[in-house]
Amino acid sequence: MSYRYKTIDLPVKIFIVLLDFLGGIIFYPIELFRKKYDSETIKKVLVVRLDGVGDVVLSTAAFREIRKYFKNAHITLLISSWAKDIVEGSKDFDDVIVFDYFFFKTFRTQKSNLLKGIIEVFKIIKRLRKEKFDLAIDLRGDIFTIIFSFLSGAKFCFGLADGGGGFLLTHPVWLKQGPVSTVERTLRVCKELGITSPSPELEIKTDCENEEKIKMLLRKQGVEEEDRVITISPISLFRWKSWPKEKFSKLIKELINFTKTKIILVGFSSEKEEIDEIISMAGGGINLAGKLDLLELASLLAFSSLYIGNDSGPTHIAFAVKTPMIQLFGPGEPEIFGHFDDKSILIMNDDCPYRPCTQRKCKNEKEWCMDKIEVSEVLDSAKKLLFADGKNT
Repeated sequence: MSYRYKTIDLPVKIFIVLLDFLGGIIFYPIELFRKKYDSETIKKVLVVRLDGVGDVVLSTAAFREIRKYFKNAHITLLISSWAKDIVEGSKDFDDVIVFDYFFFKTFRTQKSNLLKGIIEVFKIIKRLRKEKFDLAIDLRGDIFTIIFSFLSGAKFCFGLADGGGGFLLTHPVWLKQGPVSTVERTLRVCKELGITSPSPELEIKTDCENEEKIKMLLRKQGVEEEDRVITISPISLFRWKSWPKEKFSKLIKELINFTKTKIILVGFSSEKEEIDEIISMAGGGINLAGKLDLLELASLLAFSSLYIGNDSGPTHIAFAVKTPMIQLFGPGEPEIFGHFDDKSILIMNDDCPYRPCTQRKCKNEKEWCMDKIEVSEVLDSAKKLLFADGKNT
């Protein structure tokens, strides 16, 4: 089955197909005169990853492999402000350019002035062109970010092309079959660059300072060294991807009864009131919403005995730091964003006729897939991961 132009909405698919058809006709003659790619000649590299926190986390394996392969090159990352903490202290990049693309600000429900956003795009492109990159790498795979690689003026542009815009790449990577996990998608680009057998191991660099801050913060909240910590991220960026607050509160009420167990809830500062509401209904829990940056969150998750959350950035961070986790999955494709290993349990209801569906609007509200996930199922999974050694609650 072809996976070219995989997208959810038919109008978008039609637009992409027509755009690629016309773009291919226009750009094909240029390809006939392009120089051959030679990795040995690459001195300056641009990596583009402007989307969400989870997308950046799932690209950390590719970041590492690109650094190892181009060990003598100067590598620059173009990244958003909401995800930049993930690469703080990373040795994979010599330079980091922070840019909040209006396209993704809109998806994050942030107000964005279109004219101002377009002006900002022109400014960042001007800055990129001054760098005179030899190579640009796009790890998302659609025209809305590929355009930055193309307009950077790089001699060679590599990237996934199944979301459209492949005609702007000198070396487009097509996924002939799918769906493919986000980690594997980014590694397919690495292979096209010439990297053999890239490792899919994700990594987030935390340090002792972050770990000590978390321990101190937990002590202030009454968490003792011998306590079992369960961290929960109850709210997703898209509401249709979030398990109902009432069910989270019922789950927490049950988890609190486990011996020496403390429940920590995390989220953005804008989610503090909603999390307070969950804690109030549950009769317990500690609200750290807005109190942690992403690396501090990673340290907290590494310290935790269990993580429970929706398909969201914190869930991918939990997987990266190897914390036993339960992923509550709704809209979308678990093959792309799900995690499957002996420390991860993915729970979903897959009988919706609209699956895979849009993340911003539910087409089946009366039979909402997330609402069909039962508290008892999540609780049983939590016990399985927490007490795998045979110890009781």
